[in-house]
Amino acid sequence: MLNNSVVGGFNDEVYSLLISDGALVREVAQIILNSHFPQTIHEDILTAVGLVLMR
Repeated sequence: MLNNSVVGGFNDEVYSLLISDGALVREVAQIILNSHFPQTIHEDILTAVGLVLMR
């Protein structure tokens, strides 16, 4: 496994929005999944990060 000590995060404003709005988190997650990953692995990704999207 590669380890390049890469980290990421959100600025305070975005973090506050996400922490206070579960619907926004689900909406953003759905957009990311649909834009960047095949449907066949969406559930695996959601499970790995602990998210449940309401359909």
